[in-house]
Amino acid sequence: MPAVDRLDTAIKYLVLAFAAVMGFSRGGIHTVAWLLIVTAVLRFCWRPFPVPLDKELKRALLLFFGALTIASLFSGDIAASVKFLGLSVVKILPFFIVIAVVKEQNVVEQATVLMAGSMLVGAAIATWQGLHGMHRVGGTLGTMDFAGIVGLLVPVLLVKGFEETTGKKVRILYIIAAAVAMTAMMFNGTRAVWVTLAVTCILFVTISLIINWRKNRQAAVMVCALLLIIVLAFINTPSLNHRLHTITDTKFKSNHERILMWRYAIDVFTDHWLLGVGPATLPTLPLSPEEEVRLRQNPTYGHVHNNLLQIAAESGIAGGLAYLFLFYTILKTTVRKMRQAATQSWAMIAFLCTTDYLIHGMFDYTFNIPTIMYSFWLIIGLAYVSMSQEH
Repeated sequence: MPAVDRLDTAIKYLVLAFAAVMGFSRGGIHTVAWLLIVTAVLRFCWRPFPVPLDKELKRALLLFFGALTIASLFSGDIAASVKFLGLSVVKILPFFIVIAVVKEQNVVEQATVLMAGSMLVGAAIATWQGLHGMHRVGGTLGTMDFAGIVGLLVPVLLVKGFEETTGKKVRILYIIAAAVAMTAMMFNGTRAVWVTLAVTCILFVTISLIINWRKNRQAAVMVCALLLIIVLAFINTPSLNHRLHTITDTKFKSNHERILMWRYAIDVFTDHWLLGVGPATLPTLPLSPEEEVRLRQNPTYGHVHNNLLQIAAESGIAGGLAYLFLFYTILKTTVRKMRQAATQSWAMIAFLCTTDYLIHGMFDYTFNIPTIMYSFWLIIGLAYVSMSQEH
């Protein structure tokens, strides 16, 4: 076997390995992601390969990273901004690698099964922790990483779990993994992901019924039943009920702190709307005495808990608009692909995962969490591979 073919095979196995550890190992995600990137770089140096990007997505990516580059060059701390820019590129590389090297649909399906298995393991560990009294469980990933991964994988599990072309045993695995993951999230307590999962389920039911209500009504009923069980669990569990009610309480400590941080980001953007203050520099800016009191007392200070506001404050109006345009482009493509029977499944997965990521990113700075970004872009890469093959 030629060296190039061996490297391609190694990349495919690393994609599968990433899927196999996604649900329960932060160290595994980082290790496999870097092995995947290094192997792909070696493969590209040996014999360059084309990256089959459609024009719309290519333009959106160029605009976004172009805006980050310009903001970095005019940053108050160029070294920190350029480092951030480089790491941002690294986090999206799994997407480029997957669409460039993975050509076989069976690799996509194998990766999906492995993601379901890894989520089942991670969610089972987290559920066990919750049942034994642990507060804000995170399995072996950590609270925030686990919540973000659950938010990305539940759409995959729901769509594939109710896909008629999938084998019965595998569908059972998907549905069980989704149910256990959503149960674990009750113990995790990340309210932003509670919201994203509720939206995910509602959108899944709505889209499924719009596509074909007769064929998908059983899936809609089952997902609604699962949601009802979870709602009843929240109602009848005082601790969950109390935390749920804090979502809209502006006086609740973490909510109040987020509002202060959002106002701070808006103030920074207003003062530096053209180019921003530079990527990765917002937490290090000199603060006024009032801002010191408002923000430095917050032990979680270091970012403003909102992807768009953070990027807009640091990269200016061009960065903020380019960020929105990038994800608008993905959503636009997936909506178009959902109208075609052959591409509905993975188009819906990409649409729900992107929606989930955007909603979660309204309340947390997920753009800077490598485990979430690697996983998001790998899933979107698998979706684009599948959508491009199923014409």
